[in-house]
Amino acid sequence: MPCHSPKENPSLAFHRDIELIQLGDKLGFDDAFIGKHHSGGGETIPAPEMALSMAAANAHRINLGASVFSAPFHHPFYLAERLYFLDHLTRGRAILGVGTCSLVTDKMLFNVPETELYPKLHDAVDINVKLLESDEPVTHRGEFWKFDDLRIQLRSFQKPRLP
Repeated sequence: MPCHSPKENPSLAFHRDIELIQLGDKLGFDDAFIGKHHSGGGETIPAPEMALSMAAANAHRINLGASVFSAPFHHPFYLAERLYFLDHLTRGRAILGVGTCSLVTDKMLFNVPETELYPKLHDAVDINVKLLESDEPVTHRGEFWKFDDLRIQLRSFQKPRLP
């Protein structure tokens, strides 16, 4: 997780993170991961897929992963769609990392009770797999998400799905 000092210029810090990924690509590293948070002040990347897509413009071999998307805070369709798009932009080098969340202030921000984090994560992963693998629109009636006839318009670049 790139950490930045609150005293540091955030724009310069973000560009340094991206340049570090590109250097890792040149040095032969296999993978680079960027996490995300919405509070806390030190880990200030809220959308790792955006930083990873920028890094991919000049890093042509290294795999690029989100580590991790707090799946309980995002609608599974929206998360799937963004990551499948990243998979295409990187020509099959995207890695989806999902988890609950360990940052207390993010949990407070999204007002998700601790008891819901793991059930919501499992539900989101199951929905993502269905959305990616189904040839038909997906209907879901779960405890946390309810929707009818959703279909991802873009399948992942990697088959059967991105890791």
